[in-house]
Amino acid sequence: MDPRALVGMTHGCSVKSVFKSFLNAYRPHLGLALAALLWSLSGAFTKLLTRDDSLFAPLGFAEVPIDPLHIAFGRPVAGALFLGCFLKPQLLTGQWAMIPTAICFALMNVSYVTAMVMGSAANAVLLQYTSPFWLLLGAFWLFGDKPKVGELLALLVGLFGVFLIVFDPATEGEISRWEANALALASGFFFAGVVLGLRRMRGVSPLFLTVINMGFAALVLTPFIRGLPMPNYLQTVTIILYGILQFGLPYLLTASSLKHLRPVEAGLIMLLEPMLNPIWAWLVCPATESMDGNTLWGGVLILGAIAFRYVPTGWLVRPNAPRPALDQNPNRSQNTLPQ
Repeated sequence: MDPRALVGMTHGCSVKSVFKSFLNAYRPHLGLALAALLWSLSGAFTKLLTRDDSLFAPLGFAEVPIDPLHIAFGRPVAGALFLGCFLKPQLLTGQWAMIPTAICFALMNVSYVTAMVMGSAANAVLLQYTSPFWLLLGAFWLFGDKPKVGELLALLVGLFGVFLIVFDPATEGEISRWEANALALASGFFFAGVVLGLRRMRGVSPLFLTVINMGFAALVLTPFIRGLPMPNYLQTVTIILYGILQFGLPYLLTASSLKHLRPVEAGLIMLLEPMLNPIWAWLVCPATESMDGNTLWGGVLILGAIAFRYVPTGWLVRPNAPRPALDQNPNRSQNTLPQ
């Protein structure tokens, strides 16, 4: 619905009817924005569970030392069980590409969580958002998709943003921060592998694939968590909520919203996640989660490059140009996945 038409409806209509019309017109946009907000909670959940200097540590969240593997295991278990409730028997199928996709998902999961624990939430999420740049290279190598000039320009700008974050003088000599940044970059690489795998399996239910990926990510970590101390009751409940609210529920919101949104709209709305993630983490750990100048400007360059990739070129020179047609192919993969 055109926003101008919505404004015109306010004449002679009650506030309730106008609000209802707004919800009907922008329900997919609001649903995807809510999914991005829930995905952005990964930093807050991780810092809540692993930092003894968080504002909520006195409540018992840091009573038992939480290893990154606790989260990397518990989060996909809770997410898979939650999403499994929505699976239908006719969705079950199999393809060879499920194996490398599941491996990439498992590596993405453990590298992202570990990077979030070892370093700052801002660096972890921003460096993982380099995945679209890996996608350009992977799509060219696997499918012969030649990148456009604008995409190559966005790649160069994004790489400069990565350079600012990784080679921040403020982190000189901090080996753990370098390792965290390397893991965050690796998570972006494996994230791209997951998206390419989903593209290869367009005919398979994305819900089924997500459940399989989450289950496999937890299964491969089972031998490694057996010797770790058990989280207390509060920590266990938090990890379960982490998996459901930040890993499972956003998928359902995204799956229902993407059917009614153009890729450009979906891509830009999803940029809310890396913008909000550091804010929630800072609210949990204000003493250690503030962003320095290099992270801020590097993030601006990375997110700006991704935004430029999603905005159609014609919009930049012709503001009133018609919008591209909505992709009606239900099997087309989208570059938006639980992280």
